[in-house]
Amino acid sequence: MWSPESPWRLSVLTACILQLTAISACGVSGRHKSDDVQVIRDADERYNTAIVQRDLDTILTFYAADAVSMSPGAPPEHGAPAIRTAWKPLLATPGFALRIVPENIDVAKAGDMRLKLGTTMSR
Repeated sequence: MWSPESPWRLSVLTACILQLTAISACGVSGRHKSDDVQVIRDADERYNTAIVQRDLDTILTFYAADAVSMSPGAPPEHGAPAIRTAWKPLLATPGFALRIVPENIDVAKAGDMRLKLGTTMSR
C-alpha cells in the first residue's frame, strides 16, 4: 500500500516541473492577465482530474518529451517513456492521491512569464 513514507512520493520539485510545463503551454499573444491565470487554473484542474481518473496518457501531456522527473529515493526519470514507467505503479496503487492547489499565480506585465506557487497535497 502506498504511504507518505514511500519512495514514490512526488517531490515538490516534480510538482513544480509539472506546473511550469502547464504554465509554459499557455499562449500569451493578445491575452489579458486574468485570461492567463484562468488558463493555468484550468490546466491544474485537467491535471488533477487525470490523476483521479488514473488517465496516464493525459498526465503525460503535462511533460515535455525531454522532461526530467525527480522523486525522493529514486533516480531521475529522463524522458516521457521513463516518466510513464514511474507513474504506472503510482496510479495502480490503491489510495494514491495527488492534487495541485495553486495559491498564487502571477503573470508578468509583458505576458511572457508566469509564476505559480502552490501546494502539492498527496496521500
